[in-house]
Amino acid sequence: MPLREIDISMATPVASIDPGPSPELRWVAIGSMVIDDTYQRPLGTNNWKVIRQIAMRFSWSRFTPVMIAPMEDGQYALIDGQHRVHAAALAGHYTVPAMIVQVPIEAQAAAFAAINSQRTAVSLFHLFKAGLTSGAPWACASYRVVEAGGCRLMTYNCSAKLRKARDIYSIGLIRNYVKAGKGELVTRGLRAITSSVQADRIDLYRETVLKAWFAALSDNPAADEVDLVAFVSELDLVDIVSTAGTLREEPSLANLSGYRLAIEAMRRQLSAFMPSGVSQPALPDPEPPAAISEAVPIKVPTYVKRSAGEAARVAPEPPARPDHWSEARDAELRDSGGGFAAISSLADKWGLPIRTVQARWHKVRAAA
Repeated sequence: MPLREIDISMATPVASIDPGPSPELRWVAIGSMVIDDTYQRPLGTNNWKVIRQIAMRFSWSRFTPVMIAPMEDGQYALIDGQHRVHAAALAGHYTVPAMIVQVPIEAQAAAFAAINSQRTAVSLFHLFKAGLTSGAPWACASYRVVEAGGCRLMTYNCSAKLRKARDIYSIGLIRNYVKAGKGELVTRGLRAITSSVQADRIDLYRETVLKAWFAALSDNPAADEVDLVAFVSELDLVDIVSTAGTLREEPSLANLSGYRLAIEAMRRQLSAFMPSGVSQPALPDPEPPAAISEAVPIKVPTYVKRSAGEAARVAPEPPARPDHWSEARDAELRDSGGGFAAISSLADKWGLPIRTVQARWHKVRAAA
């Protein structure tokens, strides 16, 4: 279990200021709390949805003390925590833990604004990482369908320079498909990429490409009849997405968004890529993910986020290039243009499988 101490040795010291009177922690009756509508948010439909969700899963381990200030009439002004207090009352509780601060009425609004503006945002990466540890069904299922596709669903974000092939950062996208009961579609779509000759291309795992790819598989009934490995090997998913804007020349598609055009372009290519023209075996159906329960957390490696310079210093030495590749052969590959006939001819000349030569072509093209 990775644990960290509270360490401020690398931070610049802050000048000491007067924090005001020390607060008091106490269980306080909900009935003694009031809300000042001059600065507090009104409770609309969405607020009550949140309150009901908290109440339905109410647990003191998830309840942080609310902040209140004493008033002259013996009541308390609720400065922070009205959603939690309403949820506690809805769940049948009459008292809640509260931090009582000595804040005058005229300063309560300022305190409310300061508290809500200084909160540290919790990203979807943080929620996913916590979900894996706690066994949250959506997080565990998302992790497993991506893993079954030969990829890794990341628990942190990083710059484009540090990203690697098979690393998936689109947590929201994967979560939506899993919640819609389409986890196997995600596995099938990713497995098509990781099983293709283009598996090492980092740009194939970008969210813009995956969104169009998954949507086309979901929307197109003909996708089940297509050899997806061969499709990804022979066509360029990135190019399909990036050139989809040309479809706006068709009057019926002129007003579609770039996202919808990318889906339409991908769908058309899938429809045209039928088994009669495919020489490779069809992609096998993925294994369904194991049943998920909240009691089965997933242990994943702890990934250390590094800057580009740090990553360069700690990166292992790259493996030696296979003997059958040389600068001369790479030059021939570049000059061939990557056409199937040219690749086949070079494969025969060098005594190598066509897929091996195709894979090298994509790497040489990407490095050009």
